[in-house]
Amino acid sequence: IGLQDSLKKDATSLFNDFEAEELDRPIWKYSLSIGDSIFMATDQQISVRLTVHTFTGGAHGMTHFYAFNYEVKNQRLLEPSEIINHAGQEQINSLLETNFENSEKCFDSVPTLVKTSVLNLTPTDVCFTYEQYALGAYVCGIAEVNVPIKDLGENYLLKTH
Repeated sequence: IGLQDSLKKDATSLFNDFEAEELDRPIWKYSLSIGDSIFMATDQQISVRLTVHTFTGGAHGMTHFYAFNYEVKNQRLLEPSEIINHAGQEQINSLLETNFENSEKCFDSVPTLVKTSVLNLTPTDVCFTYEQYALGAYVCGIAEVNVPIKDLGENYLLKTH
């Protein structure tokens, strides 16, 4: 609701500016699209990613992600630092690069922990998601890298699996 209200406020302000300056209103429309992906839903954990796409004019819209990793037993959302140990960043970066699929060679940068937008849990993997521009040009799109939990070793802090 907050995203929707913010988009409406921005659109109203922009279109009022066009009216005040007696300019024709642009033919494009603001848009907000929200989708979800369920990575895991068990009696222990729930992991969901919201994909939020907004278009406010210009060449293209933008997509942002929000991850919700929920611990059922304790009824709380987990912070990324409770899932991944950032002290093992060098090993994690190596695993991200090893598991990265860039078959079309569009991305010009390798994934790293620092560039990660959000992470989600599956029963066997941690999914690292990268927004547009994080690893390459907008046209390359988003990137996901699934790293097996067993490979993360001590860098995987959540011990409920």
